[in-house]
Amino acid sequence: MSDAPRDENFVPTAIFQVDGEARGVLLAGQIDQATGRVLVDSTGATGSTGPTGPTGPTGPTGPTGATGDTGGATGSTGPTGPTGATGATGATGATGSGGPTGPTGPTGPTGATGPTGATGATGPTGATGATGATGATGSTGATGATGATGTFPLQLTENSPILYDSALSADGTYSGLVIAGTAGATLAFGDVIYLSAADSRWELADASSVSTAGNVWIGICVLAAASDGSATTVLLQGNIRADAAFPTFTVSAPIFLSETAGDVTNTAPTTTDSVTRILGHGIDGNTMFWNPSSDWATHV
Repeated sequence: MSDAPRDENFVPTAIFQVDGEARGVLLAGQIDQATGRVLVDSTGATGSTGPTGPTGPTGPTGPTGATGDTGGATGSTGPTGPTGATGATGATGATGSGGPTGPTGPTGPTGATGPTGATGATGPTGATGATGATGATGSTGATGATGATGTFPLQLTENSPILYDSALSADGTYSGLVIAGTAGATLAFGDVIYLSAADSRWELADASSVSTAGNVWIGICVLAAASDGSATTVLLQGNIRADAAFPTFTVSAPIFLSETAGDVTNTAPTTTDSVTRILGHGIDGNTMFWNPSSDWATHV
């Protein structure tokens, strides 16, 4: 409200009339009682703005209007016109004549030979071919001279020696003087043996002891015996080849009795109390002349 002096004809009131009718409640202002009009006081200072009230809910969206009609229909495509005829192919021109072939150029020099490659592994041996037909039998050789005849004992005549075969053909062969005997143990071809005084049987000789190698009769087995008591044959002197039992001999070198029972050796035993006894000499690498010495010595 304004602080200016008011006309006495104006009175503040809460209810105002217009043309004799109540029109409402006057919140601020004056009514001219003479005319009944509402008079407004001069404006006072504006009060501070009150807080904004919350936004009211959004009203519902109105219905979408109908879509207008599309314009007129598209006209149909006209038909494709026919393809024109293909023109005729022109004639092929004549081939020109070929020019002469030029001369061949000279051959270049031969390059150096490369090194020889390593030799490949030897391929497997092929199967043995079929045996050829047997050749014709040769003519029979001349018959040798007839030996001496007569009842034993026989006397050798002059220049008619007993010949030992010095080129024995294979393992397990011999040539010489023999005696039949009885084995005192299992014996193999080429075993060195001695005649035992205890039972008169041939046992394996062993240079380890005087009783089996010293002052005893020595021979070598040329007929294997299966066991004690079996028959055997003993070579006393002659040539013998026993590849399986003998070492490789040196030609003409002495051969000794070994400390391994039944074996021969190229070197004399050296063990204390062992017996050194020469049994013969080498004829070749496989064959020996069997001729046991009666002499023997004990190693000390």
